[in-house]
Amino acid sequence: MREKEYFTRSINVNITAATIGINKEDWYCFKPGMKQQDVIKTMLNKKFDVVPIFNKQGTFNSYYTLNKLDNSKLDFNNIEPGDRLYYLTHIMDAVWRMNKSKKTHFFLSNGHDENDIVGLLSLSNYNSREFYVYLFSIISYIEREFAALIESDKTKGFEILEKMSNTEETKEQLKTIQGRYAEDEKNGNENDYKEYLYLFQLKCLIIDEQKFKELDYRNSQDFESGIGKLKDLRNNIAHPVKSIVRNLNDLNNLEIGMNKLYELKERLDKHILIDTEIS
Repeated sequence: MREKEYFTRSINVNITAATIGINKEDWYCFKPGMKQQDVIKTMLNKKFDVVPIFNKQGTFNSYYTLNKLDNSKLDFNNIEPGDRLYYLTHIMDAVWRMNKSKKTHFFLSNGHDENDIVGLLSLSNYNSREFYVYLFSIISYIEREFAALIESDKTKGFEILEKMSNTEETKEQLKTIQGRYAEDEKNGNENDYKEYLYLFQLKCLIIDEQKFKELDYRNSQDFESGIGKLKDLRNNIAHPVKSIVRNLNDLNNLEIGMNKLYELKERLDKHILIDTEIS
């Protein structure tokens, strides 16, 4: 099947539901002759929420879930039109639709009239390496372009950050940054001080210099709105001590963070394009 190529784990600038989903050739499914008790055992051991059913006609049009009141029993479910998602749907649209419908999974469809199910997208797939790398590449782009906007030199920049670091966490983070910079400076291999900064510090300098106006924000509040969720997302990706998405509440936070991510990227792209045309 030609759809299989879209389930390969390559790194793309734009990814689809199929990129992080699981192809039907790779998933665990119920086949004729299998015992339901074996399926229940596998679902409990592997923590599977959904097991597609491969029927005698060689198609997938139903699936099993564990009974919510008694997980020693299976519930039979038909794959309804609302359970389907086009397999080449952009990942941001997949997040939006899953969050809007409050569904924990979608069966991925190629849109054909018959035998259209080609894969599955579940909440757990948002914790895949491919999705992490995709998000981190955009976050890194935003941090790099934020740094390019800032004009303050090292002395002025650290002065501003000391004034704007008003929590123990941000004070400790700044102290660590200054320590790393001082150590590299002592050894003669320091970089531009902005390369040592995190998203919070870059945001503070942009607000202090009012560089957010160059990104067409009316005020600092509009610029800063949503960056908190983006910062949390960045921290989880860079230091994954827990999954990004474990439940629907996490999915909602992911959508907020991604909305800000794309908003900033679009404004930075526009700013860079204008600067290029002027120069």
